[in-house]
Amino acid sequence: TQERLISAVGLHGQSAQRRVFLASILTSNAAAEVRKQAAFWLGQNDDPAALPILKNTAQNDRTLEVRKQAVFAMSQMQLAAAEEALFALAQHEKDREVCKEAIFWLAQKGSSRAPALLQEILARGGDTDIQKHAVFAVTQLPDKQGTPILIELVEKHGKTAVRKEAIFWLGQSQEARALEILQRLAANTGEAELRKQAVFALSQMHSSEAEEALIKLAQKPGDREINKEALFWLAQRASDRALALLKDTAEKSPDTELQKQAVFALTQLQDNEGIPTLIDIAEKHGNPSVRKEAIFWLGQSEDTRATAALVRLVRGQ
Repeated sequence: TQERLISAVGLHGQSAQRRVFLASILTSNAAAEVRKQAAFWLGQNDDPAALPILKNTAQNDRTLEVRKQAVFAMSQMQLAAAEEALFALAQHEKDREVCKEAIFWLAQKGSSRAPALLQEILARGGDTDIQKHAVFAVTQLPDKQGTPILIELVEKHGKTAVRKEAIFWLGQSQEARALEILQRLAANTGEAELRKQAVFALSQMHSSEAEEALIKLAQKPGDREINKEALFWLAQRASDRALALLKDTAEKSPDTELQKQAVFALTQLQDNEGIPTLIDIAEKHGNPSVRKEAIFWLGQSEDTRATAALVRLVRGQ
């Protein structure tokens, strides 16, 4: 088949001959999958004469997937000129998807110039989607080079969407310095949207320190929305400390809204672990609104213990 022939030429052909053959496939009416394969093999040898062919394909091919494959092929070439070509494509926002592909592969290559380029893309105005992709590319830089860049974005970038993306990836980093930044953001930053994102990012960190930070946020006086957010994400962790806090909040908090949020959070525990506490609240809680909330969520459960408790309540037992 044509695809096998392309592979054979790619593996065994002489440089000039293989280049001419593969270039002829790229500019032909062949199917996209065939042209993608030709682009791939052009990038497997560091042939300087193949680079202009791939650049032209990345910019002008009629099919996006072929254009993206040409970008990948250039990223496989150990040529300074190939890196330059990727830099040029990464700054050309007219073709958004090709631009994003070039940004990604520059970061993957670990180019010494990649951090500066990514910072430049993030500093200028322009396409927010591309900037968010650049944030992800920052996380792909080797040796944790990206963490200081993420921190700077979180603290100073002008776009909320970009800051939220950086906050998310800080949480994925699992680094102690990221934990400190996220704690401060969740507790003190002015934008509610960013604070909630910081709470979520903390919930993605696996350390006991991150859980402690969530517990403190859940108990922070006078900050109901962050309290509620922290309670929800603590339920997803399902630790003994989280369960104890949810029970305590549902039973003792002076804020009915927080009590109801704790009731909801109890429904999120794995293996219906919150059912006994919900039953206890439904049967004995002193606040009718909180009891109603527990009864509602018991009604949504298929757990037989919940069904039995509801029957008892209906019968007044």
